[in-house]
Amino acid sequence: MAELCYANPPRKEDIFQDYGKCDTSCILPTAHWCAHVFKLPDGRYIQWEDDFECDCCEPEEEDRCYTYGPISEEEVAKLIKEYG
Repeated sequence: MAELCYANPPRKEDIFQDYGKCDTSCILPTAHWCAHVFKLPDGRYIQWEDDFECDCCEPEEEDRCYTYGPISEEEVAKLIKEYG
């Protein structure tokens, strides 16, 4: 099995405030070129990634704008298969 990514999103308190306490580490393998994926306590998944099209952040900024939202279990399985 591949090593897991475990990336943590910036301002994770903003992303996870509506979901309660949960592990905020990416569950995908280390070498992936897609959004980071997090499993919520109720079994649902959300994805997060930097928003490079926001036009308000500089490319070298660490605390960039980001996008996030739900992702299906089937999509998660496909990503794990593709990158695992």
